[in-house]
Amino acid sequence: MNATPAIEAYLRRLARALSSLPEEERREILEETRSHLVERAAEIGEDAAIAALSPAERYARGFLDERMLSAALADGGPAATFGALLRVGSRRLVGAIGLGVTAFLFLFAAALAPIAVSELTNPEDTGLFVSNVSDAFFLGIIGDESRERYDEVLGAWLLPSLFLAGLAAILLAAFLGRIFVRLLLTRSETSRGR
Repeated sequence: MNATPAIEAYLRRLARALSSLPEEERREILEETRSHLVERAAEIGEDAAIAALSPAERYARGFLDERMLSAALADGGPAATFGALLRVGSRRLVGAIGLGVTAFLFLFAAALAPIAVSELTNPEDTGLFVSNVSDAFFLGIIGDESRERYDEVLGAWLLPSLFLAGLAAILLAAFLGRIFVRLLLTRSETSRGR
């Protein structure tokens, strides 16, 4: 059976949706899709075969997401990893969880920077403070009205501690981000039957 006008129309929409891919990759996807649709149309009818693939734009998005995830995994950088999770995070639960975890860790690291700057410019008011009247503690800047109720416990170790905590958060975010990208890529390949 040859490709019908309905299959050809689907393939044109798919080609437009895949226009950002390199020509060779796009042609390979279109040939595989044409072959699959023609084979399935002979078995179940062309309308059912086309419906089974989902709309062309949505079907193409799976290929585009897979390509972005592969590129992020190959690049290995936190920006590419975070960008890939940002792109798929709104459509896949694993992507949303990965985005949330990595965003939290990056924001945690970023939140330590103002405290480090304050430690350099105003060391007597900045630190890890522990209450001498309760079990409370906090990391940050203390006001004069609270100074007598809190003791600073890190002293000169505050800056190295902030640096190590920030570095650990960034490295953990990058590591976990790559795990989430790899998991998304594995699921994408599995759903395509590769």
